[in-house]
Amino acid sequence: MELITYNLQNASHQRVTNPMISITGKGVITINKPGADALGLNGESEVVFHQEKSQPKNWYIEKKAGGLKLRKAYGSDSLMLNSAVIAQKICESLKQKAPVKIPVAKSPVNGGMYALLTS
Repeated sequence: MELITYNLQNASHQRVTNPMISITGKGVITINKPGADALGLNGESEVVFHQEKSQPKNWYIEKKAGGLKLRKAYGSDSLMLNSAVIAQKICESLKQKAPVKIPVAKSPVNGGMYALLTS
């Protein structure tokens, strides 16, 4: 008989170490700590989202003054903002219903924009 053993080393909760954005059905957009670190964000930062017109599944996030203000998420090192419009537009373009988790590129493209890895 061949068994797979689950114990403290392989069955405990694994912390997400890749940059990630989570979107809820209520319009809460959360950027995890690795994502905040990669983008150089803090609880006072402002961000904007960009969508490619010719390829609507392609989304980007950029730290930019005059954008949506981030705040520290309750009980974690993540950052969050509320925008039902952006959350809905992203989910519609991906043909997915919230909640959705989307990886974020670790390096910027076109200056300070970071791609949401939607494909």
